[in-house]
Amino acid sequence: MKISIGGREFDVALGHDTVTVDGKEYAVRVRWDEATPIVSVDGLPFRVELPEERGTDMTIMVDHRPTEITATGTPTVRPARRSARPGIGSAAPAPAVKGAVTAAMTGEIVEVHVAAGDRVNEGAILVILEAMKMRNEVLAPAGGLVKTVEVQPGSRVTQGDVLVVIEDGEA
Repeated sequence: MKISIGGREFDVALGHDTVTVDGKEYAVRVRWDEATPIVSVDGLPFRVELPEERGTDMTIMVDHRPTEITATGTPTVRPARRSARPGIGSAAPAPAVKGAVTAAMTGEIVEVHVAAGDRVNEGAILVILEAMKMRNEVLAPAGGLVKTVEVQPGSRVTQGDVLVVIEDGEA
C-alpha cells in the first residue's frame, strides 16, 4: 500500500506488531485513552484521531495537528515473524524477572512517577525516558503492585534494562 503525506509517498506494509515504511521496520503498539488511540512507534507515543467518515483521502489529527493523507493500493499485511531485535516481531525475549518493565531504548531516566508499594493501573506512566532529546512515557503493561523501582532520575539505561517490577494483580 502507498500512503502520501504532504505530497511525499511512502510504501507501507503492516505486520502483527510492526509497520514497515520504505523498508524500515517500526515497533507499533496501540493503547486507548478513553475513545482516542495512542499509537506508540518505537516507544514514541502519538495521539491519533480519525475522522468519522473514512476514505482514501482524509485528514487525521496527530497530536492535535491536522495531517492530510492519501492511501492507495491494497494494504500489505506481513505475518508475525521472529526477530533478534527486542520489541520487534513476535519473539521479543521475555524479561528475566517476572513482571519486569524494561527500557525499549537506550537513554536517561528524567522522571520517576511510581515508588515501591504503589498500586498502578494498566497504562499508568511509570517513568519518563529521554532518548535523542525526545521524552518517552514508559507505561505499565498491566495493573498491579509496584514491587521495586530499579531507576531514579539521572539513571542511564540501555535497551532491555529493568526499570520497574510490577506484581500481578489488579490495581
